[in-house]
Amino acid sequence: MGKNGSCLLKILIGLLVFFVVALSLTYLFFTPLAKKAVTAKIGPLFENRLKFTEVGISVPARSIVITGITLQQPPDFGAGNFLTVKSVYLQVAFRPLLKKKVVVSNLIVTNPEIKLIQNSKGKTNLEYYFAMFAKKGASKESSAFRLHLDKISFRNGRASIVSPKLTTRKPALEVAGLNILLGNLNFPNERKVSSPLKMDATITAAHPVSISSRGNITLAAGSLDFDTTSEFKGIELADFTYLFPDTKVSVSSGQASVKAVSRCRQNYLDSNQRVEIRGMKLVGKGGFLGNAVLGLPSASVVKLLENKQGVLAVDFKVTGEINKLKTNLKEVVSAAFIRSFREKLVGYIMNMPRGIGQNVQNIGSNLGGGLRKTGTGVTNSFKKLFQIK
Repeated sequence: MGKNGSCLLKILIGLLVFFVVALSLTYLFFTPLAKKAVTAKIGPLFENRLKFTEVGISVPARSIVITGITLQQPPDFGAGNFLTVKSVYLQVAFRPLLKKKVVVSNLIVTNPEIKLIQNSKGKTNLEYYFAMFAKKGASKESSAFRLHLDKISFRNGRASIVSPKLTTRKPALEVAGLNILLGNLNFPNERKVSSPLKMDATITAAHPVSISSRGNITLAAGSLDFDTTSEFKGIELADFTYLFPDTKVSVSSGQASVKAVSRCRQNYLDSNQRVEIRGMKLVGKGGFLGNAVLGLPSASVVKLLENKQGVLAVDFKVTGEINKLKTNLKEVVSAAFIRSFREKLVGYIMNMPRGIGQNVQNIGSNLGGGLRKTGTGVTNSFKKLFQIK
């Protein structure tokens, strides 16, 4: 499960926790009174930035329906809404309320839309609301209640990311068709009980990219733990070259898939990534380095590394504290990929048959030092190619 997906999940669940607790505290079962009472309870929690159209409570059906939910952007992140939700439906067992326990058998969030913004300093609008949740969650009124959700589903959601750290293009990325299913959630979660997770979505682009993630996640105060296997399929590389505008070599074609096996403990991520690329073609932007890698045409380098099925496979790892990774995620992932690509190229050249290897070394010697010094030569070339310091 990617970082942006887990952030979206935490913010939506946090909102719902406050909704359910506030509704439970009112003990009102008539729609007009419910809306007024919930507004009075919830408004101050979100500095009156949270609005909704209607609240309906049915005692026979043991259900609550909230429609037209909007949460405004926090200060210094512009106008508009941070979050909108068409409707929230939940079935509640009212008897446990007498023991200050909220038991929800089914909760459905329809058409959630979230706009994630990261400023030039790496700060995000998520951090503002996370800090608010942490402060309110420590209050006596909210901590007195316990919440258990048997099942929660987010249906047909959307998310957009605006970040000058990624690109000047707005939005940098958009995700649609976001569907998340979770079970066995507890708040507070002192025992750190994990919840099964299933997520599917699509990155909107000229050629849509499918995303799927399966695993378990543990949401507890001050901590995020998860074990997930995620896959990205149908990535047309040319659709995303705008994320890397300053490289000396760009991708003109090629389709990639990514499989990520991730483990996070106490907000520290350890993620193994495997990228498989088919039909990749590189185009130089002029100059010697723009058209060659170590004296070899870019196309030849790609062909050297493809297997018999025409697949170029690269394995790399991304590790670090999530709070730090979010600030320069693109640079971290790019550097890890390039380092693995470089090592793969060096290993291939060093294992070439002696005759062929000598010919390549003779070509490389014109770059200075020959391929007997490949470790340094390749590193510097790729740094120049991809503007890595």
